[in-house]
Amino acid sequence: MRRLTIYTKEDKVELFYHKTDGGAEYYSTTFMVCHNGDKEGTFPGVIMRTDGGEIEIFTERLKELGIKLKIS
Repeated sequence: MRRLTIYTKEDKVELFYHKTDGGAEYYSTTFMVCHNGDKEGTFPGVIMRTDGGEIEIFTERLKELGIKLKIS
């Protein structure tokens, strides 16, 4: 199970991982509990998608969470 945490000045947001059969990988703020007890990311909370070396960041979802994205 992969997890990613984003830290803001006030809080931290834990992201949950999901990989599709097609190979795309998603990081989400929402999750479901799998039969083995792992937490797997679900699509309503997706904020980042990686596929074939490309990264897509869903900035509207970040805004909803009050997270400012800074890339340098």
